[in-house]
Amino acid sequence: MGYHWVNMNQAPFASWIDRFAAHPLLISVLLFALALALRLLALNRYVTPDELIWVYRSVLFREAVQSEQWANTLVAGHPGVITTWLGTAALSLQLVLQPSDMAVYTWITRLAYLTPDNMEAFRQLYVFLDSGRTAVAVINSLGVVAVFWLVRELLNSRIALVAAFLIALDPFVGGLSGLFHVDGLLMTWSVVSLLTLALGVGFGHTTQEAGQRVMWLALSGAAAALAILSKSPGLILLPVAALAIFSIILRENSVSFGRRFALMMGYAAVWFSSFVLITMLLYPALWSSPQQVFSTAGGNASRHVEEALRPTFFMGDVAFDHGPMFYPVVLLWRLSPLVIGGLLLLLIYLVKKGQFRKQAIDKPVIVLLLVWVLLFLIGISFAAKKFDRYALPVIPALAILAASALGSRRVEESRTLKAAILLLAVAYMAMLATSVPYLLSAYNPLAGGPFTAQYVLPLGWGESVSASGRWLANTPGAEERTALSGIAPSLAPFFTGTTLFAETSTWHEADYIILTANSRQVAPQSIAKANEELELSHSVQYGLLPQAWIYSNPAAKAISIEPEDLPVPVSFDGQIELLGQDLRVSQGEVLFTTRWHREMADPLLIVKIQLQDTAGNIWQELETELLNEQYFYPQHWQSDETPVVSYGLQLPTAIPPGNYLVK
Repeated sequence: MGYHWVNMNQAPFASWIDRFAAHPLLISVLLFALALALRLLALNRYVTPDELIWVYRSVLFREAVQSEQWANTLVAGHPGVITTWLGTAALSLQLVLQPSDMAVYTWITRLAYLTPDNMEAFRQLYVFLDSGRTAVAVINSLGVVAVFWLVRELLNSRIALVAAFLIALDPFVGGLSGLFHVDGLLMTWSVVSLLTLALGVGFGHTTQEAGQRVMWLALSGAAAALAILSKSPGLILLPVAALAIFSIILRENSVSFGRRFALMMGYAAVWFSSFVLITMLLYPALWSSPQQVFSTAGGNASRHVEEALRPTFFMGDVAFDHGPMFYPVVLLWRLSPLVIGGLLLLLIYLVKKGQFRKQAIDKPVIVLLLVWVLLFLIGISFAAKKFDRYALPVIPALAILAASALGSRRVEESRTLKAAILLLAVAYMAMLATSVPYLLSAYNPLAGGPFTAQYVLPLGWGESVSASGRWLANTPGAEERTALSGIAPSLAPFFTGTTLFAETSTWHEADYIILTANSRQVAPQSIAKANEELELSHSVQYGLLPQAWIYSNPAAKAISIEPEDLPVPVSFDGQIELLGQDLRVSQGEVLFTTRWHREMADPLLIVKIQLQDTAGNIWQELETELLNEQYFYPQHWQSDETPVVSYGLQLPTAIPPGNYLVK
């Protein structure tokens, strides 16, 4: 390879981009390295609330696959299958490289189920989080490289280069693409499916042979399956694919209608066959219990609404559903300045049709990407749950649309446009630099950045809680202290003391209370109350804003109930012994605390507790599995273990005064 010097004053800026774009293999390596580096910033730094749940689901999935119990691979209704496959592979590799982690893995498999108050489980699951994150980050980084090659084939090298770097270095995309979750994978497989679909139906500047079109359509159907198996909103790819394939009827004017119809049906068959094949191949639960898969998917949506739905902050209001304006506003603050600028320039080209033709931008590709963006945003706007990360799958499409304008010939010819793009690039890099390593704290500076975002969008996803836990772990005597936060999975893995569960504990019990920027948005009175009653020990700052406040409580009073030993332990059929008990009434609840000891316990024992009046009438009843504090069945208890377990019975509001028996 030869090299020669070029005077930059004589060479247009675009020519430098073209020369760089002429080395696709070098670009691919650079793109992958940059994208992966950005996506690995979260490693050992913070935990978002849902990630440890996906580690647990991966353990369940791996156990089901190993035992060939295919129905048990149904571990979520999202369905999240690709995340659990990656988690299974990452877990297996980690256990090979670090055999000592097998003890932790075995501990996790003994859990009856995962509950939000099991802090020890969160610590154990965290051991495998970074390997799962790495697997997801690698796939999503390869997706950036795939976008470069596909856009290069579909449009041109310059647009492909700009689009790929916009996606690779986008802080919002990078922050979510490195988490052990489902949104980043849905984004990657969706954009791959769209671009290969465009090539398959003959969009773009190059002519595809019949065999090539079949290959692209098969790849598109496979990628769509991977997207839907990642997260169910990927189903919106189905109508998009149908519209693109149907466009053959309108576009192939050189052949007869019958020929066009046959071609359309053939292409649809290829796409759909590939889609079904990959779906069936990678979703083992479909092999043995397809009906359960579909019912769980529908039931999962209901559970999200009934159990997981919480009021969130948006434009000054705290509500459950923020209406159709939520995602357009999210995109205004989450898109980068270069993407915003490119989209505005593209809009000008579209309005001025002559200018659009002059740029040689392929219109069907633009239409396809716009249809995806609109249908996806409309689809997710109907859901009651609304979070900014749900809009992630449209950002690569918007980046490609912006790149089609930023990489146009008009930019090369205009000094004004080049100067404007340079300023946007500076703002873009500032947006990235000020958010590292907490990438989700980045907001579009053209909209005011984080300074205005704090009054518009919900801030944080547990990052500041993890940062608080790391700070607390370095304080003297942290192991003997207690801390309380509304996001326990983000705190427990980093705090060496005891993490209290916010749903059952109060400020007065904790040595430290962590309040976040989101706490200030959702419940501003909590900050005022903390400033009055507690002492501020430390504040966590990143992303140009204070993100969390750690308050100390010198008068903390931990509540510990020690059951009183029974004179003679009560044996239940030689299976289990009740060694002690405590009974008290507080805040409309009967709290019955027990101390157990295993004798020859069956795998599953049921505890049944009744609240009766003197006439034997039952006023309240609880029936639950017998588990210890870590939620292990008795068969997994140590022989000398005597776990203390509390059971709460809510008092009926109409219960009359009198004497009652807990049986």
